[in-house]
Amino acid sequence: MKARSLFVAIALCAPAVAADPPPPLDDTATRIVTYLHAVDQLEIDVGKLAQSHGTASMRVFGATLVADHTATDRDLVAYARRHGMRSIPTDAPIDPDHRPVADAQARLKTLRGNDFDAAFLDVMPAAEDAEAATIEDAIASVQDPELEQILRNTEPQLKSHVTAINSLKSTH
Repeated sequence: MKARSLFVAIALCAPAVAADPPPPLDDTATRIVTYLHAVDQLEIDVGKLAQSHGTASMRVFGATLVADHTATDRDLVAYARRHGMRSIPTDAPIDPDHRPVADAQARLKTLRGNDFDAAFLDVMPAAEDAEAATIEDAIASVQDPELEQILRNTEPQLKSHVTAINSLKSTH
């Protein structure tokens, strides 16, 4: 009992050792996080539309988009916060490959079933291909191993999105 009390007393008296906070994000990491956050938000929104407006196969794919991009965005936001970024700008410009998707959102909201699927599949393949290529480029350019791992974890999901879209396109 005395040994346990002595251990507790020593532990309480020992100075607290705090780990140094991670360094702030460099410009490259900031650009990557901001870009991916904007794309994740867009694809979550479009995925929700697919869930409510598409055919059965499109609803399944929409659910996948929502789940995958929500998980990726949660990891990105947590990473950014650990590195001192209080919020990620939500007004980041959409890249040219995702611009048609953003521009099509209002129209997609008015469509249902096969019409929705056709319009969705008209704009999404180029966006998904571009996002997969952007992730590959980002992996090569980041210096932070933690961000690199987030990107590497995202890469197979994006490739599966490309495969799923190609499969949906071939059946519609």
